[in-house]
Amino acid sequence: MNYKRLSIIISFWLVSSTLAIAIALGSIVLTTKLHQRIITSILVRFLLSVLLIFVLNKIWMKQSVQLGKSSWKKSSFWITFSVLVMYIIIQSFPSNILPSNAYPYILMSLGAAIFEEYQFRGVILASLMNSFRGNTYTKQLFAIFLSSFFFGMNHFTLLIGNNDLMKVAWNALSAMSVGILLALIYLKTESLVLTIIIHFLLDYFSFINPGDILNLYSPTRISIFLLAEVIFIPLILKERKRKFA
Repeated sequence: MNYKRLSIIISFWLVSSTLAIAIALGSIVLTTKLHQRIITSILVRFLLSVLLIFVLNKIWMKQSVQLGKSSWKKSSFWITFSVLVMYIIIQSFPSNILPSNAYPYILMSLGAAIFEEYQFRGVILASLMNSFRGNTYTKQLFAIFLSSFFFGMNHFTLLIGNNDLMKVAWNALSAMSVGILLALIYLKTESLVLTIIIHFLLDYFSFINPGDILNLYSPTRISIFLLAEVIFIPLILKERKRKFA
C-alpha cells in the first residue's frame, strides 16, 4: 500500500467535499439575496461543483477517468444489474413519473449524480485501486469500502438542514451501500456514464416517490443493495488482475 498516496486521496476527499459544501451554501445564500429561482441555485451549485472536481483532479490527483468503454456493452453484468434496478423502480413506481414540480428534482438528481460519480468513483476509487501493488482481492475490497465509506460520510452534511440524526444516519448508511454497488459497476464496466445514469435514476425516484424501497432512509433499500453486493463482489473482483485505468 502506498500510504503517501492514500494520504493524498484522503486530503482530496476532505478538500473537495468541504469546497462543495461551501459552494452549496453560497448558492443558497446568493439565490435568497438575489431573489432567484431555486432552479438557478441548483444549476450554479452543480456546475461549479463539477468544475471544482475537474480542476482539482487535473492539477492534484491527475487520475484518468473512464467515461465509457465498448467492453461493458458486451458484459452480462450490466444487464443483470439493470434488471435489478428496474425491479426496484417498478416496485415503487409513481403514478405520475413527471409531476409538474419535477424539474428541480431532475436537476438536483442529475447534478448530484455527475458530481458524486466523478468524485467518488471516477477519481477516489480509481486512485485507491492504483495505490495498491498487485490489486489483490483484499486490497480491492478495501478500495471499494473506503471510497464508499467516504461517500456515505458526505451524506452527514444533511445535518445542516435536518436535526434528525437517526434519519441522517440511515441516509448515510444507505448511501454507503449504494456506493459499494456503484463501485462494483464501475470496476466491472469502467463506465462512469453507466454509474451516473443509475445514480440519477435512484435519486430521482427517491425524490418524487419516497416509498419504502426507494426511501432515502429505508432499511429495506439497504438490505436489497447489501444482498446484491454479497452476490456480485466475488464475481467481479476475481476477474480484475490488471492495473486500473
